[in-house]
Amino acid sequence: MLNETSKFNPRSSNSTVPEYLEGFVSVEIKTEQEVKNFLELAGLPYDVFMSRWGWGLSASKTERAMNSNISAIQGLEKFKPGISKVLYSEFGIYNFGRFPQQLLLRQFEEMYVDRPYGAVVCSISDWNGSFFDKDWRNSISGLDKQLKATHAIRVGEAMNIFELGRFFNRLNKRYEKKNKITFSLISAHGKHDHVLFGSPKKPSDYITMSDLQDVRWQKYADMFLENGTIILDSCSSGQGTKNIAIEMSDQLQLNVIAPDGEGSIKSIRPWIAGDQMYFDVVYSYGVGTHEILNET
Repeated sequence: MLNETSKFNPRSSNSTVPEYLEGFVSVEIKTEQEVKNFLELAGLPYDVFMSRWGWGLSASKTERAMNSNISAIQGLEKFKPGISKVLYSEFGIYNFGRFPQQLLLRQFEEMYVDRPYGAVVCSISDWNGSFFDKDWRNSISGLDKQLKATHAIRVGEAMNIFELGRFFNRLNKRYEKKNKITFSLISAHGKHDHVLFGSPKKPSDYITMSDLQDVRWQKYADMFLENGTIILDSCSSGQGTKNIAIEMSDQLQLNVIAPDGEGSIKSIRPWIAGDQMYFDVVYSYGVGTHEILNET
C-alpha cells in the first residue's frame, strides 16, 4: 500500500510504474470490494472518498462520477505513482475526474515551485453532475493553456467553509513569500444570496451574505494581490442589485465577476493591462455581464 507521501518526489522525472502497480493502473474496477482495494492501494481512505464521490447525485450520476474518478486516478498513477495521495492530502482533491489530467500532473510537479498563480476551488456538492461535464473541464483546460507560461493554477475542493479556508491557508503558507493569489475561480451551486459547498441543511456548508460581513473573512482577502479577482461559477450569484457577488466585492475589496442568471462557466479569457489582470468570462447562457469592480 502507498502509505508515505515522502516516498514520492514531485520534482522527480521518473514515471516508471512499479511492478506492484501494473495491474492497478489498467484493471477494470467493477465491484465494491474492487473499488475499496483500488483506493487503499492508492493510499486513499475508502469511506471518505465514497461519501464524497456520490454526494447529492442520483444513482446513474454517481456511477458516472465514480467511473470518471477511477479512470482519472489510473491515468495519473501511470505517469506519477503516488500522485493521487499527494493531491488529496495537500490540496483536498477527491474528484480527480473533474480536472484536466495535464493540469493535475503539472500541479504535482510544481508543488514546490513558487510562481504567480490562480486558485480554483470546486464544491463537493454537485447535484446535477455539471462539474464532470466536458464544457466545465474544457474551460479550466483553456484557462490553464492561456496562463501556463506565466501562472500556475492550483486546484482543490471543499465541502464547507472550513475546508475552503484550509485550501486557501495551505496555498498562502506555501507560496506567500514570493506570490499572493492573482485570482480565484470558485465553482459551486448557489443562488443570489449564497454559495453552497456541501449539504443545504448545514449552515457551515454555505457562504452567505451575512457570513462575509464577519471580519474574519478579511484574512482571505489579504492572501490576494491588490485588485485581485474572484470569478464565481455559481448560478445567479450576480443577479439583482443586492447579491453575494456585490457583498463579496464590498467586504473583501476584490474584483468579483459572477453570472446574473442561471449560467455556468463556458470560457475564461485573461488579459493584462499594465500590472493588472482582467478576465472576460462567458457563461453558458451567454456573456457574463455582471462584472463588479472596486472603485476604491
